[in-house]
Amino acid sequence: MTAIQFMGRAGVLFACTLLVAGFAFGQEGEAIKIKAGAEISANARGSIVTSKTNSITDLVLIYEAGAGRQPWTMDGFKPYVYREVEGKFEWLFDGFLFIDFLAPSGARLCPITQRKDATKRDWQELMDQYFQDGQSLAALDQLLDSLAAKGHKPIRKRQVVITLPTPMTGSDPNRVVITSEWGELDGKTLDFNQAEERLRAARWYVDEVLKRWQEKNYKHLELAGFYWVFERAWQVHHTQEIGAYIHSKGSHLYWIPSWPQGRKNWQQYGFDFVYQQPNYFFHRQPTPTDRLEAACQFAEGCGTSMEMEFNKDLLTKPAFLTYFDEYLRAYEKHQVWERRPVAYYEGHGAWSDMANSQEPSVKSRYKALADIIARRQRKADAGFVFRQEADAMHN
Repeated sequence: MTAIQFMGRAGVLFACTLLVAGFAFGQEGEAIKIKAGAEISANARGSIVTSKTNSITDLVLIYEAGAGRQPWTMDGFKPYVYREVEGKFEWLFDGFLFIDFLAPSGARLCPITQRKDATKRDWQELMDQYFQDGQSLAALDQLLDSLAAKGHKPIRKRQVVITLPTPMTGSDPNRVVITSEWGELDGKTLDFNQAEERLRAARWYVDEVLKRWQEKNYKHLELAGFYWVFERAWQVHHTQEIGAYIHSKGSHLYWIPSWPQGRKNWQQYGFDFVYQQPNYFFHRQPTPTDRLEAACQFAEGCGTSMEMEFNKDLLTKPAFLTYFDEYLRAYEKHQVWERRPVAYYEGHGAWSDMANSQEPSVKSRYKALADIIARRQRKADAGFVFRQEADAMHN
């Protein structure tokens, strides 16, 4: 995975997302004991169920499309979709955010790096990557189909969120510099100096994704919405108008602000679900030790939730195991595991490596988090069934 210097994530750009939703609570569940090397215990009590508007409980970020990314295959998805413990099958992530900030050509999809701006062709190639046969979305659906054939069919379809490129171009990520080189629609070259033409490009992309999704007709996947890949929200981006168009199509707009870019008035920017990045794990620059506390309090105050952050550093650097543990503690303290959907940044493949690791300190962390996710999924399934039965009674 290519790391790019940025204002967020302690100097490294990561797309982080945690969905905002109302959760219902039922019977108190049994506490989950987290054995992660340190003395950690997280009580995942309360019956977590997804709301009618947010259908995702545990959303994992799937980096794919940018230059140099490894392809996502059926085998690659397995550790993210399920686990088997002593013959017991358990579901893991129920949401998959297909994300990148670089197009396959290496052009940038949002104004964060000193790279060439993405054109219409880049946007098309991004969609081509996601919708190709045999990997990416198709591979995820094929894996779920193979599991269904073995008797393991999820009660709820797995949810997908697709990256929406920023319809703005410019050579300086810290300034708004508009150019007119994106491409043509309906035989006319769009002028990105004009706000309406930037919006036309965004609407075209949304329509094209929806069209391709309908044509593919995946058996086990549902399209939950679109992801605003830029970690800042400026008025020049017209997220309100873009969000309104997405809503008119019956879909949702997600956002992943880096710390401290999150906005208390995020709903005014057209977003439906917002995940706040703590940017604590990475420690590329000095990071206050109370960052997790501050981020959780910020999220509680403005109605967003949090992202779980880690990467492959924890496989080889003991300090990062400690950072991982601190997330588990903070999210237990603030009842994130009990009450909110959670998004998971794991770099590119850290979760898979943890699942296959024979190192005790890594295996224990994998088990700790997998136990939490599996339990959250059981609660989400129970809530889904309860809502279906309740709806049936009212009809």
